[in-house]
Amino acid sequence: MGVDAVTFAMITVLAGGGTFGIRALFIMLVRSQQINPKLLAALSFVPAAVFSGLVTHSLHLELLLKPGDPALINLVALSIAAFVSVKTKSIHWTLLTGMVTMWGLNWVVGLAQG
Repeated sequence: MGVDAVTFAMITVLAGGGTFGIRALFIMLVRSQQINPKLLAALSFVPAAVFSGLVTHSLHLELLLKPGDPALINLVALSIAAFVSVKTKSIHWTLLTGMVTMWGLNWVVGLAQG
């Protein structure tokens, strides 16, 4: 039992629109308010927390792989991105380095496999 493409597209658009609407409503309600500096300081940690959650989940899945699995490329890219993150403390450089490393290694492995 699967979902056809039209139903999937409608669900995706509705879910995306719903989450966008909720976030936009929050921003519109809060923008005229004076925000507590402590709350602003706490909100500055949200991107790092979300990114580390995604990385940790990805790392957990990669560690379940068997040696020689091609998906270990992700673990190598993750390791390099973690090193860049520690050195630069920039989420932009971290994401860029991790993605370019992953794409590059996938390209090299694809060439090697023929």
